[in-house]
Amino acid sequence: MSGMLTLASSLLAATQGRDAQQQAALDRATDLAAFTGEGNAFWFGFGPANVGVWQLSVALECGEHARAVRIAEQIDPLALPTNTRRAAYYRDYGRALARSPHHRDTAVHMLREAERLSPARIQRQPSLRTVLTELLTKTGSESARRELHGMAYRSGLPVYAGYRFDVMESITLCR
Repeated sequence: MSGMLTLASSLLAATQGRDAQQQAALDRATDLAAFTGEGNAFWFGFGPANVGVWQLSVALECGEHARAVRIAEQIDPLALPTNTRRAAYYRDYGRALARSPHHRDTAVHMLREAERLSPARIQRQPSLRTVLTELLTKTGSESARRELHGMAYRSGLPVYAGYRFDVMESITLCR
């Protein structure tokens, strides 16, 4: 429980721009996870892999997309105890990759995996709907655009035949 509260405080500190506090909380959680190992006591899923997912989320919150990608590459999603946590990993990894022009197709693949594991984590989350909208306007690969079209449709975004849609209307709907 202490580890999960520490992780929550790290994300809160990140949202408030308190860098020293968020890093101290992440360091504390990392130390606790090294001590406890992977586990799922009280259904918290606290362990090194889950701490990694929280580090990924904090990096995204701070706008550090390249750092978030590096963190995600170090996490084994199979070590996460539930599909919900795995979906969070793929969701945030996809969000980080979406900011890199050379990795947008991979971002789509990650987001699709998150949707497969936990549809609500993609379809109803406003920040992800915005990412889907942005990717639809920037992704060149036909297969990735087809996947995005399906995810956008299932998310309730206004997607029309031929993968064209009104971007401003989509962004307004995401807010």
